[in-house]
Amino acid sequence: MKKSLLILLLAAIGYLLLWPTKVDPVAWQPQPMPSLETGIFASNNKLADIQSIAKVGLHGPEYVQIADGHLYAGYASGEIMRFDLGGQQGQLITNTEGRPLGIHVLNNGTLLVADAIKGLLQITAQGQITVLADQFEGQRLLFVDELTVTEDEQWLFFSDASNKFAVHDYKLDLLEHGLNGRIFRYHLPSKKLDVVMDQLHSPTA
Repeated sequence: MKKSLLILLLAAIGYLLLWPTKVDPVAWQPQPMPSLETGIFASNNKLADIQSIAKVGLHGPEYVQIADGHLYAGYASGEIMRFDLGGQQGQLITNTEGRPLGIHVLNNGTLLVADAIKGLLQITAQGQITVLADQFEGQRLLFVDELTVTEDEQWLFFSDASNKFAVHDYKLDLLEHGLNGRIFRYHLPSKKLDVVMDQLHSPTA
């Protein structure tokens, strides 16, 4: 009986050691834990009076953009909504059928959206979607995360949080702690795309 249990235990250990995984863990040394009693991590009640707005039965508003007197938000199920500044009068702009994260509204009302699944998108006020970039050098962008636009609206910078793990596997990327992220630059007039930084850990632009 004991011999059978030992064989079973060894087989289980061997299986776990040889079990294939996508994760290739990178060793790192964290900084000392900050104080939870003083400083920015100390307990406070600054959010005690917070109010919930824009209740439309959708989940996961990753990012909220305030522009032209409206609130814009993208949700986990792909919807992009527009509200007044009080979070009322919600209007559906479109559904990307992806995972919209970062949002920027240009002066002409056009939306630029970092969609983790669909890529870098341009969306008109009427909801028409154009894919600006979803791959680079033949490789699909796996996790388009955040974006920012220069004041003259000529250049757009956005992050591909990981070129190894897609958005639904973000926990694996955190576990690996590898340098899988990149920052891209996109020239809006010429539609030229290039990398400005790489080998980053889960970057946002």
